[in-house]
Amino acid sequence: PGGSGRDLQAAIAVRAPSLARRIIFATGDGSAEETRRFASTVGAVLITKPFSAEDLERAIAEATRR
Repeated sequence: PGGSGRDLQAAIAVRAPSLARRIIFATGDGSAEETRRFASTVGAVLITKPFSAEDLERAIAEATRR
């Protein structure tokens, strides 16, 4: 509570770096360059809302290959 997705990713990166690469960020702001840059920098999968079940399945498959 009170934290952001970025905060959670940072905490996981400290405790379990291999899991940090497997995070999927779901955002309604996926077109913003800052959001895309952040996801790319930390190696996370980014999925933009609204998304379909198939989009989510692809994101999960991508994240689990990391």
